[in-house]
Amino acid sequence: MRNLERELCGPEGSVYPGHPVTIAVLIMRKYASLAEANELDGTSGFKMALTDSDIPGAGGQVHMALGLLKDVAKLGPEQAFSRGRELWSQSVDNSYRERERPGQALADKLKPMFLELAATWPAESPESALS
Repeated sequence: MRNLERELCGPEGSVYPGHPVTIAVLIMRKYASLAEANELDGTSGFKMALTDSDIPGAGGQVHMALGLLKDVAKLGPEQAFSRGRELWSQSVDNSYRERERPGQALADKLKPMFLELAATWPAESPESALS
């Protein structure tokens, strides 16, 4: 298990396939901005957050978390958190249904950190803020 994941999620780590809020908190702790998390890595051509071993979760869930972080600028932190809850509930298929509640419990535990980080973390690039 990764150190950042253990630090934020506890010894059990995150709940696979990865709650968008939990992954978003990890991204905000690791990267200085959404633009940095979305930069393409030099070898695979994928976004940095997708190839980073400190960011757990299935690829679709990491993409969902990046989209959620983009939504923070439009919705605000509290509504973005609620949106993350909805996304988790909708994305957990029958294969992972037993993980829905534990995943949500971890996201709820991380909610104060999500709100605090999201309030100041740059979720827009300066260029997109002008348009």
